[in-house]
Amino acid sequence: MKKISYSLHLGIVGSKNSENGSGREIFLDYLKNKTIDDKISRTNENDKNLFNYFIVYKQIPIKIKVFLAETLNEFILNHEKIKKLDILILALNLYNLNSINEFTKENFVEFKDIYSFWGLSSLVGIDVNQIFRKPILADNLRINKTDLINKTKELDILFCYEINNKDKDLIDFYDNIFNNFLVKFQISSPELFDQAKSYGKELIK
Repeated sequence: MKKISYSLHLGIVGSKNSENGSGREIFLDYLKNKTIDDKISRTNENDKNLFNYFIVYKQIPIKIKVFLAETLNEFILNHEKIKKLDILILALNLYNLNSINEFTKENFVEFKDIYSFWGLSSLVGIDVNQIFRKPILADNLRINKTDLINKTKELDILFCYEINNKDKDLIDFYDNIFNNFLVKFQISSPELFDQAKSYGKELIK
């Protein structure tokens, strides 16, 4: 049996875990919990911003290489190393009002030009207080849905999400991402898709 799998390069932009961090680690936690092979999914010891995961989704094996950055500029500067991205997630903390202004149209256009990027892009607002069960203070201001939608339109990003529930919302988010690519895989390479599915069935026996 041919061990056919689908490959995705995922870029996540967001501040590190801290008091005002973006909460970007929830995307890694989800993939880590879904992985089926620790040898393939281990963190790259030489690069703390690179992670590899191997999951089976709807019987299709998917190898996911994840690149982390705190700003879009980091991806722009590291283009020679990263080469390409299929998915871009811009993550922000809904309780950090400044975070939505960190993403500018000029930056995003430059990123798209350098990477020739026509993949899936998502602006994701994360309710870090609810997900990490932090106390919500009376004076806590929050980025609202209208602001998220307007920023999505400004940047010409495909999708806009709010993550309020670490389980349900993340499942819905990744379902949308994976389904989109697997439909393309099936249409463009039906024979390879069937071979990958057979391999996936063996992996999850």
